[in-house]
Amino acid sequence: MIPTEKLVDMRLKHLEMIQAVVARMSGYSATLKNYCITLVIAVIGFALTMKQANLIALAALAIVTFAYLDARYLQLERSYRSLFNDVRLQDWDARPLFDLRPSLLDKHPYWEAFLSWSIVGFYAPVLVVVSIIYVLSRFIT
Repeated sequence: MIPTEKLVDMRLKHLEMIQAVVARMSGYSATLKNYCITLVIAVIGFALTMKQANLIALAALAIVTFAYLDARYLQLERSYRSLFNDVRLQDWDARPLFDLRPSLLDKHPYWEAFLSWSIVGFYAPVLVVVSIIYVLSRFIT
């Protein structure tokens, strides 16, 4: 028989482990957005310097790729948040399993994450700006 204090301590450690994963997923999302902007600016700068407007299409490809990856991290983050909530609601007298597998991916579909405000709200305006730059660069060159 494990003392109640020890079980509570174990449950808190389990929740801390899950929270660490959620924080890491959130950090990856911010990093992807930073890399996306950096790469897009570099590609546009290179394309305009070389007077090759068609190379700007590579920036659009990068935006779509980063949006795909970011949505996947958001889907995983949501799954881990659900896991956190499930563990939080478990009986505190029960021994924790320390299971960190998010078995709730079907509960959080990929396209729901892809169409969220944190993905569309960031990547769509960037894609619009790149498209405008592409159209304007066709007239300039």
